[in-house]
Amino acid sequence: MPTHIDAISKQGDPILQGPTQQIPVAKPFTGWHFIGLMALFFGVVMSVNFYMAMKATGTWTGMMVKNGYVASQRFNDKLDILQKQSDQGWTSALGYRTGAIVLTINDGQQLGVSLDVVSVKVGRPAYEQDDQTLTLTQVSPGRYEADITLEPGPWLLVVTGQQSEQNYRLENRIFIAKDGTEVR
Repeated sequence: MPTHIDAISKQGDPILQGPTQQIPVAKPFTGWHFIGLMALFFGVVMSVNFYMAMKATGTWTGMMVKNGYVASQRFNDKLDILQKQSDQGWTSALGYRTGAIVLTINDGQQLGVSLDVVSVKVGRPAYEQDDQTLTLTQVSPGRYEADITLEPGPWLLVVTGQQSEQNYRLENRIFIAKDGTEVR
């Protein structure tokens, strides 16, 4: 017994008449496809993490002090040194002129203070690769200099010195412009 569908197929359906188009059949998404996508995703994530970790450790170790407890004990010593300098009326100016670090120290009467030993630790605030310690030479009473050429960017200068029993300390951040001058 013929069905309705058979009758339509023999006569031809006017809606289905015309050029026939083949509809492409999509390939099924299998477990192997999922595994491949997951491997690709985590491969990208791990690659980016590895790259960022290498860049981070190559520029700065992240260590501010080797021993936090000892550093906390020394902090009060630094405050005491600064307080004694203030009590004596000492004023200081630390800066950079092209090719040299310049330090001036004056007492309460604006006379130059002569220190026995003066050194400056020069380094970048964010990493230790460029750190170096220089001895400042007294060029006149209260004026000290050390020759150095600093690259453009931020620098941290830490000066330490001593005058008989009196310790001296000064920290200053400076920024060097592309033309080699200090930006104030």
